[in-house]
Amino acid sequence: MMNLMHWRLVLAVADAGNITHAAAQVGMTQSGASQAIAQLEDMLGAPLFTRERRQTVPTALGLRVVDEARAMLGALERIQALTQAARGAARGTLRLASFPMVFSTILPPVLRRFRQLHPAIDVVSLEASDDEVETLLAAGTVDVGVVLNAAPGRHVCPLGEDEWMAVLPAAHPLARAGNAIDFADLAAQPFVLATGGCSVHA
Repeated sequence: MMNLMHWRLVLAVADAGNITHAAAQVGMTQSGASQAIAQLEDMLGAPLFTRERRQTVPTALGLRVVDEARAMLGALERIQALTQAARGAARGTLRLASFPMVFSTILPPVLRRFRQLHPAIDVVSLEASDDEVETLLAAGTVDVGVVLNAAPGRHVCPLGEDEWMAVLPAAHPLARAGNAIDFADLAAQPFVLATGGCSVHA
């Protein structure tokens, strides 16, 4: 069955030209968004997008469907605005920045719940590294940032916690120490380290 999420996703894919970025904008995983587009195309009986190596582009029919979907969702937003104004609901835009993995794993259920609670507030998502998120926050360019290590003085709301694991040779003295190793015991050890863009955290 078609629903509003299908149509919001269609617009996001058409505007972003990329299913991964579109999925993050509507609060879905990349695989979920791909399945939703395929499901919609099956229901309509025609392809709406062509998939190229790095881009997802509307077909001729897709362009016309995108225009109709945009008009339909625009009308819905105007109806919602009327009812929210009557109720005095808050309207606005929330600018959110984080690194890509958070948009595909942690944030989709959080953003879905936020949209249910605050349908009149648009969430604009921006992918950035930890350092870039801190810079954007300091400049007031974004309202909320998700980082691995928040700068001191930030108002912080933890979203999750990772377990640290040391991978050691079997003959290493710390490998024989048991399951728990103090960070202090690791401080003087040499590391094989790939920062992956998270140099501060690493």
